[in-house]
Amino acid sequence: MEKNNLCYRYRELLRDYLESPEEIDLYNVSLLGKEFIRKGIGPEEIVEMHYKSIEKLLEDVSLSDKKDAVLKSFKVLLEIMMAYGMAYKHYRDMKAHESGIS
Repeated sequence: MEKNNLCYRYRELLRDYLESPEEIDLYNVSLLGKEFIRKGIGPEEIVEMHYKSIEKLLEDVSLSDKKDAVLKSFKVLLEIMMAYGMAYKHYRDMKAHESGIS
């Protein structure tokens, strides 16, 4: 159930960004990326979530508008993956530090 809620939130943020690209949308996506790490959502699941979300959002979009929407959607995917990467690096650094102390 939790994963469905996260997927819904991701799709809504992606929809908002595609309709009217704002920096606040990208910021909110980066926060969601950190939440994905806390909930144990892996990068492959994020990419799958992105794929399914963009597929659903573009069902009723004309072919000429799909290209622009898909290209814009990669900014959202990049933002969430950067947030994920930074959180993962922090986690790895903490684990390395803990290993050095033991």
